[in-house]
Amino acid sequence: LSAGGGYFALWMAGLSSRPGNSNFDACLFLAFFCASLEYAVFLGECATDAEEEKMAALQTLPAILGRLGAVFAAWISCLLLAISWFGFGRAWIGGSFGDWYAISSLAICSGFLYFAKMSYSPAVWGKFADLSFWIIRLGGLTVLLFAQGAQNV
Repeated sequence: LSAGGGYFALWMAGLSSRPGNSNFDACLFLAFFCASLEYAVFLGECATDAEEEKMAALQTLPAILGRLGAVFAAWISCLLLAISWFGFGRAWIGGSFGDWYAISSLAICSGFLYFAKMSYSPAVWGKFADLSFWIIRLGGLTVLLFAQGAQNV
């Protein structure tokens, strides 16, 4: 709850700082959408520590679901969010930023699912996770700078 709430608060703060009139409902949807994708990717990355967290008797989602279960939950979340974006979010809000976020997050969670099924070492998984966060953020920044952003937000 704290990680998802933190992501949501950051997105709302960023979207609220836009000049001019903003569509609050669109900002709310976009903040929820992006924060949920951020949390799903974060959950996929945290799955590398599932065994250690379980041995330490921590009650985290990766410890409860296990490595593959946590990554599968992250992948399903990204898939459902991508469907919601392309189903109605894109038509409502528009722009290529949501497209980028949905596709890149789903691709990265697919990569996490591959790593979890193939039992790669946490070091390799960690390098992929670090690279994935940079890819999402730099790609999103590129879309915002050079492509059409959200139209109605």
